[in-house]
Amino acid sequence: MSEILHVSDTALMVAACRAMETVREGGLVNDPFAARLAGERGMAIAQALPMLKVMCFGVGVRSRFLDELVLHTVTELGARTVVNLGAGLDTRPWRLALPSELRWVEVDFPAMLEYKAGTLAGEQPGCRWEQMAADLADEGQRRQCSRRPGLGQGW
Repeated sequence: MSEILHVSDTALMVAACRAMETVREGGLVNDPFAARLAGERGMAIAQALPMLKVMCFGVGVRSRFLDELVLHTVTELGARTVVNLGAGLDTRPWRLALPSELRWVEVDFPAMLEYKAGTLAGEQPGCRWEQMAADLADEGQRRQCSRRPGLGQGW
């Protein structure tokens, strides 16, 4: 099935695009976990896109830019915590050279977090990786997240 049925399906599609960009000669991102995370469903969704090459290039550019931004913010500016809202199938804690003391908190739907943790079981992130289940469209759940120790208020 190549239809997007839930917003989480877009994470599968983006992972598929990262996987294709990873194997493309001159690809802008190197994500050795992307194909595994995308799975057959993510690949089918991506293959059904009308302008797949453009989408993969766009995902590659976005991934490369955000990779560099995260690395700069953590290594040059000294950020000690990253809160990744709507984390989807982001693999930066596994594929970037992050400081081991960095705290990386991912917030997303429970099913998405479970899928990702199960698919990446046995792989070790390079930093202190945490997951927090929440539907960020729900104000009460957002407030609950902001009360988690060390994450601050106001989002």
